[in-house]
Amino acid sequence: MHTGTSTRIAEITSWLKSRTTVAEATQQVRQFEDVPDTRSQLQRAVEWGLTAVTGLWVFRLYWRLKDGPHVPGAVQFAEWAKSHMLDGDELWTYDTGGDSWEMLMGECGFAIVRNDVVVDFWVLAEN
Repeated sequence: MHTGTSTRIAEITSWLKSRTTVAEATQQVRQFEDVPDTRSQLQRAVEWGLTAVTGLWVFRLYWRLKDGPHVPGAVQFAEWAKSHMLDGDELWTYDTGGDSWEMLMGECGFAIVRNDVVVDFWVLAEN
C-alpha cells in the first residue's frame, strides 16, 4: 500500500488497465502468493533439512516464533482495500506492460480511483 507523490500517481494512472472488484483482486493476490518463491522454498528446505538431519526441532520452532504469525497477502490486501476505499471509489488493475518486465523494471498491482484520480495503490509485483 502506498500513498505516493504526484509524479508516482501520474505513473500509476498511465498504467491503469481495467476495473476490477475487491473480491476479484483478492483472488488474484491469493493466486499470486500461491506461487512459491525461491526464498520460501529455501527456507522450507533449510527448516526441514535441519529438522530431519540434525533433529534440531527447537531451531525450527524458534524460527517460526521469531517470524511471528504469517498473515496471508490476500488477507492484508482485503483489509487494506476495505480501510481505504470509500463509497463510489473504483478499484483498477495497473501494469507497466511492454518491455518493462524484460528490462527488470516491471510493476503491477491495484489502484483506488476516486473521481477519476488515483488516490492510493497496492503493488502486487515488481522486478
